[in-house]
Amino acid sequence: MAKEAVLTQDNVMKRGKTLCSRCFLCGETSETVNHLFLHCKYTHHLWRIFLSLKGISWTMPRKVAEALLCWEEACVHAKDRGVYAPNCIIEREHVWGEVGAVRSLFEGPWIVCGDFNVTRFPSEKRNCRRRSTTMVEFSDFIEDMELIDPQLEGGKYTWFKGDGNNAASRIDRFLFSKEWDDSFTKINQTLLHRLVSDHSPVALQCGEWEQNKSYFKFDNWWLNTDGFVDRIKGWWESFEFTGNPDHILACKLKALKGKLKEWSRTNMGNLGTQKTQILSELVRLEAIQENRVLTEEETTLKASLLMEYEEHLKNEEIAWRQRSRALWLKEGDRNTSYFHKLANAHRRSNHIDQLVVQGTTIMDPERIKGEIIGFYEKLYT
Repeated sequence: MAKEAVLTQDNVMKRGKTLCSRCFLCGETSETVNHLFLHCKYTHHLWRIFLSLKGISWTMPRKVAEALLCWEEACVHAKDRGVYAPNCIIEREHVWGEVGAVRSLFEGPWIVCGDFNVTRFPSEKRNCRRRSTTMVEFSDFIEDMELIDPQLEGGKYTWFKGDGNNAASRIDRFLFSKEWDDSFTKINQTLLHRLVSDHSPVALQCGEWEQNKSYFKFDNWWLNTDGFVDRIKGWWESFEFTGNPDHILACKLKALKGKLKEWSRTNMGNLGTQKTQILSELVRLEAIQENRVLTEEETTLKASLLMEYEEHLKNEEIAWRQRSRALWLKEGDRNTSYFHKLANAHRRSNHIDQLVVQGTTIMDPERIKGEIIGFYEKLYT
């Protein structure tokens, strides 16, 4: 045997030797990594004791390799589920059903992560040219569970096989619910360096974006506000500047922007403030109605507030549609949730977490800014 060669089960089998491998603990089946660390009845019992001391509960039977349910209330009120899906198609379908059943028991932020042993698209598997039935079923499972599959950064594949990595695919991933997505403004799924395993670690980073100075945006829903056009006309006619026509136009537009920014911070220009006020008043009337019949004036007020709330929902949909840039969808179809997801995805894709400069990875926001500015300064000078 060559110097420094490691005598492993795989190396022995490559030399044509037949091994009778049994678990040294239970002696019932082959001693694989999954069996030794998860499936062996003795190991299983030890895990159960250890995890119960940590406040972690088992929620899956052993036939799906013991997915874990755990949560840390000090961080985020959310459910986290680790999954190892089998290679067998039938057993994998059982996994999707069991995960869905457990999901129905909980509300709030929810995340599923692990080795799913299946890809979603041909691009996630090396030398794959068609989308298989298992890929479609996995995508249907994600859609049925209303989960978000974030883009993987730092590489294409999470699993490799063979000395030359001839086989590669993305079978490890994080999936999370809309509630989880709403809990953070920045969520990155990043591929880490692979050392000895055939799987590359995947990190889910959740945090806040750096608060940059916001630029002015004209919200289309403003046009639905009563008296808005007359207000714009009044402001425009009140501005007085001298100079060339193009200079006057530029000055008026700048002054109008200032007026609109100031107005947008008022009750009439802020959707969040409007919604809070309407709901607060409706809650007050509902509390009164529990104790007595509403007066005619209160009934009229409630009807008016409900109409205002309906109008507010339309404006909210217009606002999220504009931010999502999905202008091919029609307004009025109650697609607010979809628009919200798109807008969050756009914000994530527009954010630069790290920059590689001359082989060095930079993650400090200020250094990233400096490198980008310096690059374009050299480019245009």
